[in-house]
Amino acid sequence: MIKRKKRSLLYLIKNRELKKQIKWKYYINTNHNPSKTLFISGMGRSGTTWLSQILNYDNRYRYIFEPFYPERSDLCNFFEKRQYLRPNTNYPKYLYSANQIISGKVRSHFLDRYNAKFLCRKRMVKDVQTNLLLGWINQNFKKTKILLTIRHPCAVANSWLKLNWEPLVDVYLNQKELVEDYLKEFEKDIKKAETKYEKLLYMWCIEYYVPLQQKRNNLLEMKQILYEDLCRNFEQTIRSVYEYIEEKHSPSLYEMKDKPSYTTRPFAAILQKTNLLHSWKDSLTKKQIKQARDITSLFELEKMYEFK
Repeated sequence: MIKRKKRSLLYLIKNRELKKQIKWKYYINTNHNPSKTLFISGMGRSGTTWLSQILNYDNRYRYIFEPFYPERSDLCNFFEKRQYLRPNTNYPKYLYSANQIISGKVRSHFLDRYNAKFLCRKRMVKDVQTNLLLGWINQNFKKTKILLTIRHPCAVANSWLKLNWEPLVDVYLNQKELVEDYLKEFEKDIKKAETKYEKLLYMWCIEYYVPLQQKRNNLLEMKQILYEDLCRNFEQTIRSVYEYIEEKHSPSLYEMKDKPSYTTRPFAAILQKTNLLHSWKDSLTKKQIKQARDITSLFELEKMYEFK
């Protein structure tokens, strides 16, 4: 009897692993129309993974994770880490890659590692490399719904510092079209940034200034979601998202509020049981908080948040 139980447990473990492999490797796409794709973008540590898990609470989407990451995606290995493309300009090479991703014709272990859907009619693309691509994506894939997550710049910068992630300021300044279209008046200030923290704040500003400007100029149709609204007004915020994407949801979704995301780090507030909105205040000095206000004000983004 004991041996039979051991074999049975081993069988169950192997069978569970087999099912996982089938779902990420052998799933079937039944519809490649871009209208069946939901696109979630945002700066890293802004809540993109959390939002994607919330919206995929019932496993309705094939989950495509970070497909525009150049170092992980063969289709995008020629992209910049934060690629900018002009919305109304034709880039055939980039368009081919984006079409393969948004239509669900791409697959790999990295992109599909969190996928749990076998018969896939709808897709969710979640990426933190794509804020500067959103206008171009929207112009080329009009029926793909786009969500942009935004989180307080101090919270994002503080999280990046804890993870020892390097700021990518040069990636933006080396893109001629991006500088010409959006960064020319800020270029001198960006180049003056000395500390890692200052450079991260400029990153945050660039990452959100571009899509928000595109939205104002009718070059981008999207819905922006504040991380803070998800924390403070979860049900109301989620309902507004479902109204935008024109889908229905079950009340059971609201149980996802307190569930950590796949990419939650050990120091995260949700695991440490500290305040999700203000934990960054314990790590930053008054001078750093003032720097955040001063830098965001250059881009006229300071009104989005309080800096106290």
